[in-house]
Amino acid sequence: MLTPVEVLQIICLIPIIGGSVYSILSVWTIGHFFRKTTPDINTTENKEKFNPPVTVLKPVRGIEKELKSNLHSISVQDWPEYQIVYSVQDPEDAALPIIQEIQTEVGSQKVSVEQAFAEYVGTKYAIAVNSGSSGLEIILRLKKVEGTTVLVPTNTNFATIAMVIRAGGKVQYLDMDEQTFAPSLFFIV
Repeated sequence: MLTPVEVLQIICLIPIIGGSVYSILSVWTIGHFFRKTTPDINTTENKEKFNPPVTVLKPVRGIEKELKSNLHSISVQDWPEYQIVYSVQDPEDAALPIIQEIQTEVGSQKVSVEQAFAEYVGTKYAIAVNSGSSGLEIILRLKKVEGTTVLVPTNTNFATIAMVIRAGGKVQYLDMDEQTFAPSLFFIV
């Protein structure tokens, strides 16, 4: 017959054994999952298939040294899906004719300028940026929010708030309506 202390010791071992079995099964399941879903990109067969598309956004000014050779070397990279969007601030910039010459040489599928995108969407100007955060900051600066209060939803990404602050605005949180999950002026925090 077991003593009460021995019974208590056995009862205390049950969660430890159960947790150990759970941990072992979890590790095995995760390993099995990754073996099934992650292709080995180092095999010759998969190296040929694994070529993610690459787009380079490159701001250009006509004052760079060796501009033509630099822009040309970027444009002739040997990659299956490779595109460069050059960002030229001024249509009178000395870099624009060089870019157009390179575009003629390598093709408009590989090299494009923001102006071509602007024409495509039917606007006068287009700006290529490196991230959504930069795009938000540009919009806020154009709206001249410096010193003003900007209403921001409470369930937003940090970048939204950071760009308001970078543009000089003051953040005022705007809570969501629990029925529609849309911002509501009734819930200014």
